[in-house]
Amino acid sequence: MFTLRTVFDDKKERNNYLGNDFETFRKTSNDDEFNYYFKELFPNPEKNDLEQVFAIIYNGNKLIPLYKHINYYIVTENGKTFSKISCN
Repeated sequence: MFTLRTVFDDKKERNNYLGNDFETFRKTSNDDEFNYYFKELFPNPEKNDLEQVFAIIYNGNKLIPLYKHINYYIVTENGKTFSKISCN
């Protein structure tokens, strides 16, 4: 079981339960899957979304955009870090 832990600049945290399976789509010049899900999330995107979203996580039910200036971690059910997701 996996959870997406989001740590904001003001140190607030949000946990989104992902379940057993999830996919990460990263923004690249020719990533059709990323573009498909981006358009689904943002039918009329704002400039901030176009410039700052570097990836999208999809768990089969929910699409979650990942922004460059925020820290993201995938954690296991016992709270241990499975991976850090960054725009680099």
